Amino acid sequence: MGLITCGHMLEHPCTLIVVSAIIAWRVRIKICGLDGYGYFASFLIASFFFLLSLLSLPFFKFKYETDRTINWMEIKSVVLNGHYIYMYILTFHLGACVAFQVFWEFWYLDGLQASPLVMGAAALIRRPVLAAFLFTSCYVIERIGELNTVCVSLLLFTVAFFALSFSRVYWYVLAVDTLHSAGYGLAKSAFTLHFSKAGSKASSGVILGFESMCFILGVDCGATFIGLLFHAIGVRSTLLLYAGMTAIMLAIFLCYLKFSKHVNEYEKLPVDSDDDVDNSNANDDNKHINNLK
Repeated sequence: MGLITCGHMLEHPCTLIVVSAIIAWRVRIKICGLDGYGYFASFLIASFFFLLSLLSLPFFKFKYETDRTINWMEIKSVVLNGHYIYMYILTFHLGACVAFQVFWEFWYLDGLQASPLVMGAAALIRRPVLAAFLFTSCYVIERIGELNTVCVSLLLFTVAFFALSFSRVYWYVLAVDTLHSAGYGLAKSAFTLHFSKAGSKASSGVILGFESMCFILGVDCGATFIGLLFHAIGVRSTLLLYAGMTAIMLAIFLCYLKFSKHVNEYEKLPVDSDDDVDNSNANDDNKHINNLK
């Protein structure tokens, strides 16, 4: 459990990653008579950094938009729309796929006899790789659209889980890790852009909040099911199962994009400007709701 939490902490800033990896590698402890790495040091280092982060609170400035009125009818029409329900399900599945990289990858690397330095290198490499794909996602989305970008992401996750199921060398796991980062970066940008088009700016915060909620629920549920399946059917079978489920989700999504007559309209929904939101009347809101329906 400590190792999994240590892996989650390695998602934090680069300084914490490097320091935690070096100290855990240098410090050794005995557990039931067996020598082990000092992963406990990550808890102490993380608590110190969290304490330092509190010092920045007095310098934050918050601005609240009090002149916007949230149109709950518009939000209801979006949340209950069949297309966006399907998008929320895909967002949940994205979180379930990312759960392996967040919670279980370091446990998997430890099972392959990887040292804390290798785990630290994995986390350290992941950050610029993820940043690079988040940056390039705008060009990919501009070229092929956000929904096709989601297809590319699902394909990357399918290949990644399939490759992981046959990887028994931790260096190969680090290479496959780039596919996970690429899939996450592309899909997260695509879903955020797609849901931002679902309603007016006054309501987009709530709509995007539902998107974040589905993603976090997917991460937590995915991490839980991965652990249960690892124990029940084994590591390789679990990774193959996730690869198969992601491939099925990809096939269904491709069929939806191919045969749906109105899917392109959701990529072109106009987003109201701030002035339009502030000056909109009930007729404009009802017209937008009818378009969504």
